[in-house]
Amino acid sequence: MTQANEQPETPAAAAQTVHLCTVDDCHEPAVAGYQWDWGERGVCCAKHQFLLRQKQPAIGRGLQFAVLPGATTSPMTRDERTRMHATVLTLEDELRDAKSRGLELYQSNTKLAEESRRLAARNRELEAQLKDMQHEMQALSDKHDTHLADLQDARDELNRAQRLQALTPERDEHGRFLSKPVEAKPVPPEPEQLLTDLQDAKPPPGDPEHLL
Repeated sequence: MTQANEQPETPAAAAQTVHLCTVDDCHEPAVAGYQWDWGERGVCCAKHQFLLRQKQPAIGRGLQFAVLPGATTSPMTRDERTRMHATVLTLEDELRDAKSRGLELYQSNTKLAEESRRLAARNRELEAQLKDMQHEMQALSDKHDTHLADLQDARDELNRAQRLQALTPERDEHGRFLSKPVEAKPVPPEPEQLLTDLQDAKPPPGDPEHLL
């Protein structure tokens, strides 16, 4: 059985490992590693290291760099410096535009919040007025029902008075009845009184009993 000869990676070989820039898919040889306060990390080339340094104070977040072992930096050419400067100016313009839009949004949000508070206060006022109107309508309805009941009582009283007036004879200015008074019916006599009256009565002439 042949044992393979495995050689451990030497520091010199590790130093020769080439790291590529991970910012914006640059893939240029990286010279430093970076890490933001929120945990994002990666490696960057010299150009993007410069851009990240420009971005860090603009967003107000912490950024740390660490030199990669074995990384070598070559001086940038004039064209590279020009392109980098133009990129920085573009980023600064975009940052100012973003801040301006953010300020506009903040002011718009403040106005909307004030309008919302005003509408909420107006809504509370309208709800209070509606409740007052409902209470007033209920009071008027109760008052209307009371008046209807009083009117019905008055009508009943008027009807009773009219019926009573129809039963009472009218009088003249001297207090005498204008209509004919009702004649009293005679009271029939008692049976004993009726028998006495018959005995005392004399028969008329020509009665057979008188001839006897």
